[in-house]
Amino acid sequence: MKLKIEQIKVNPIHDQIYSSSDIEGLQESMNKDGSPDPIIVSPDRTIIRGHRRYLMAKYLGWKDIEVTEKSVEKDEMEYLKWSRSI
Repeated sequence: MKLKIEQIKVNPIHDQIYSSSDIEGLQESMNKDGSPDPIIVSPDRTIIRGHRRYLMAKYLGWKDIEVTEKSVEKDEMEYLKWSRSI
């Protein structure tokens, strides 16, 4: 499903993990090919995975982006927030 960029909530922990320099390599590929994978969001639309893609889509002026909603337990959400490999 697609969500409007402004409907997506940023997970505050991601601002501690990623810096603006982490998204520089995405600009060319997302301009050319779009987002490679949907952003994963919780039912309240908080980003679980895809924070860098979200930031680049916002920077590029996209109005909406493909997302997948995933229900997660609190412990699983903590794990997903800290894991870069998922």
